Amino acid sequence: LIIEPGPTVPDSNGKPLLPGKQYKVIIAALGKDNAISLPPAVEFALTSESAFTGKYVGVWSDEKIKSLGISLIIFDDKTGRLYYTKGFKPCCGGTEDATLKMKINMDGTAMLDFEQYLGNYPPGTGGHCTARMSTTGKLDGNILLLNSFPFSDCDGGGRTVQISNLTRQ
Repeated sequence: LIIEPGPTVPDSNGKPLLPGKQYKVIIAALGKDNAISLPPAVEFALTSESAFTGKYVGVWSDEKIKSLGISLIIFDDKTGRLYYTKGFKPCCGGTEDATLKMKINMDGTAMLDFEQYLGNYPPGTGGHCTARMSTTGKLDGNILLLNSFPFSDCDGGGRTVQISNLTRQ
C-alpha cells in the first residue's frame, strides 16, 4: 500500500509534514461489532522527490507527424523540458523545445502544461514557432501515460497529438 499525504496534512501537533523528518504512522482497521485491528507503527520520512521525477523517452504522433521520437525530463520541482528528439537535445536550437509545468492531483494523476518555443523553425529561416499544450496523465510503473490533446502551432492546427511509450530511462 502506498500512501502519499497531501501538502496540507498536519502531524499530530497540527504542524505541516516536512521532508527528511522521521514520522510514525498507525493505520487502524475498524470491523463489524467495533472489532479493531491495530498493527505496529511504521516509521517513514517524506522525500521531496515527485514520483514523476525522471527522464522519459517516447513517441509523438499526430495527423502531420508520424512516430517522432521525443524525450522528456521532469524535475523534483514538477517542472521539466520536452525535446523533439530521443536524445534529450533540442531539435531547433535553444535549451529545450518546450518547457513543462505540472500539478499532481490527490488521486495520483497529473495535469501537464507545455509551452513550446522553437527558436529557428522552420529550420534555416530564423523564425519562431510557439504553442501551448495541456494534457493529463498518470504513472503506471515506469510508463508515463498521457491522454491525447489538441494541438496547433506553425505546422498547422486541428491536430490531435498522442504521446505514447513514454518510458522512464
